[in-house]
Amino acid sequence: MRLDSTDRRLLKVLQREGRISNADLAERVALSPSACHRRVHRLEADGYIAAYVAILNPRKIGKPTTVYVEIKLSSQSDDVLDAFEKQVARIPDVLECHLMAGNADFCLS
Repeated sequence: MRLDSTDRRLLKVLQREGRISNADLAERVALSPSACHRRVHRLEADGYIAAYVAILNPRKIGKPTTVYVEIKLSSQSDDVLDAFEKQVARIPDVLECHLMAGNADFCLS
């Protein structure tokens, strides 16, 4: 499926306000509520919308510092990269894991 300008407007609003009501979203992008609902459902089904999340205030939950860690692996073979990514995914405090170019193989935050 290709995204048109209306789909892009929907995604832009949803990125900023994931809890917006369908009626308000429809009004914001100039669609009827039923057409808006169908499009959002299609964007979810087609994987353009991966999840709806709450962004927490780090100070309120006792984690006011973000730490970035660069990781260098012994090899960049597919097996090593896959094993590393699977292990990192099991660590709840790691919010992001990025494959890097340059001296480090990964950057974690």
